[in-house]
Amino acid sequence: MLVINLLNDDNMYAMPVLNPHADTDAVAKSIVEARLDENNAVFRKGDFQLSSGKRSHEYYDFRFASSVPETYRTILEQMANAVEPYNPDVLITQETGGLLWSSPASYILGCSNAYVRKKPKSHGTGKWIEGEIEGRDCVIIEDVNTSLSSIIKIVEKTLEYGGIPKTAVVVMDRAEYIPERLDELKNQVKGVFPDTNFKLECLANKDSIINAFERYGVVDNPEALKPIGRKVAPLK
Repeated sequence: MLVINLLNDDNMYAMPVLNPHADTDAVAKSIVEARLDENNAVFRKGDFQLSSGKRSHEYYDFRFASSVPETYRTILEQMANAVEPYNPDVLITQETGGLLWSSPASYILGCSNAYVRKKPKSHGTGKWIEGEIEGRDCVIIEDVNTSLSSIIKIVEKTLEYGGIPKTAVVVMDRAEYIPERLDELKNQVKGVFPDTNFKLECLANKDSIINAFERYGVVDNPEALKPIGRKVAPLK
């Protein structure tokens, strides 16, 4: 398993772990190439406020990635490769961005899909989770992880509803959290399921994206949204 050091100057932040089963170079290359212009790209420079409330000079828009057929296909294929060795019963995410990745990946793998609501259902059962997860092995899927907040929420709700959170696989890990926060989450899972060693892995991190830019450059691609044709065999 490849571990890349992305610690800041104060050596505070965690080291994101690249998933060993995915072609992470292909993912980074596809992210670089998902670009119409400076305002329409997966990776953009500027001044942005993240969902965590932090401000950043970098922004990763993986909702835009789903509009770029070649990038979307590449990331989905590598997400499936990353998750398949864990043999999950369920892929679980949080609405709505994660559903762009967990739903088609669950179709590719032939497993169930579930998601955590941002708020509990205001009518009917008042559920937090849509989908059946009780007693089932779950792999958490997310697009971008920055502060662990979304991962923590999904893990806590998965435990609350009786699911077994085995691991989390994210497309991009910005890793702006201290290692102790992830250790606490692992211990929380182990406190409920002693035989489970929860892990967090990614398909890309800052180093892999920077390396891809250095290798392939930044080129506007006006043909990025062009359909590329069907690859998956039609259902019978």
